[in-house]
Amino acid sequence: MGVAYLRFGIDNPTYYRLIFQDSAVEPTPEQHARLRTSWVIMRDTLAAWLVERQLHDVDRDQAANILWAMVHGLVSLHLAGRLVFSDPQAILTHYDVATSRWFAGLIAMHGSPAQEPPQSRVRTRRHTSTRRSRQRARRKSL
Repeated sequence: MGVAYLRFGIDNPTYYRLIFQDSAVEPTPEQHARLRTSWVIMRDTLAAWLVERQLHDVDRDQAANILWAMVHGLVSLHLAGRLVFSDPQAILTHYDVATSRWFAGLIAMHGSPAQEPPQSRVRTRRHTSTRRSRQRARRKSL
């Protein structure tokens, strides 16, 4: 969901600014209801992930707001030209790193060590080659 949010903001900067950054435009009640529905879907998806991982003592609204702030911040900084990179793949990679670390921290604080954070589909060559190197090392040690 975060990757879709990023792609929408990067691919539709005018719409994104109108929806999230133009405070002079007040949404209609119908538009506000649709925005709220989108929020509820995201929060409920996260809540299901928390239940699946038995992380019961996490405030789902707070966690959802933190994730939204991360993705919104990346898009907003990109659109404002404040990031030192502008390549969409670099933005997606930064998102992947931020959320992976956040989920790992959440699990470390509230879950068991066997649980792993969700992985987005964004991968870099460095991650792939590192993973392959570890796999080769494990095979050699067996």
